[in-house]
Amino acid sequence: MSHARRFAALATAATAAIAAAPATAAAYAGHGHATTLRLTTGNIVVTPTDLGAPGKTPGDTYAYIGDVFQDGKTVGKVYGTHTSLGVVGDREILQGLITFRIGRSEIMAGGMAAYPADSQSGTVIDEPFKRPIIGGTGRYDGARGTLTTVRNPDGTYSQRFRLLR
Repeated sequence: MSHARRFAALATAATAAIAAAPATAAAYAGHGHATTLRLTTGNIVVTPTDLGAPGKTPGDTYAYIGDVFQDGKTVGKVYGTHTSLGVVGDREILQGLITFRIGRSEIMAGGMAAYPADSQSGTVIDEPFKRPIIGGTGRYDGARGTLTTVRNPDGTYSQRFRLLR
């Protein structure tokens, strides 16, 4: 195939892909409806594991467990891990997985967060971290959407789930 024909074929394929992208995105966004679930987590116990060189270095892990509250009542547990990707300025950049167990159902989220570089006990206070919801079980089976987490000055966390069905 000549260079000109190959270029024309690629240009046609690229144009078709670009034209289809908005329709695909609109179909995905319009699928189902959004529900907001607001929870609070607290009594978080963090267990750090310092791997490699002493101090905060990539690969260090933080495992944690705590309680999940809704309207002041305990409704479940939160379990999670964060893995350090390194320190940038005054923050330790983390990637994590979080499971919220509510009754016999679960919601799982993953994504990025940050600890203050001088702490091992929680994310930056009053800074929202958005993470994708990557699945669920039970009443949250097939869940997807966004989790926004904010650490409060009292050590609790406000958790806002935007669930798409």
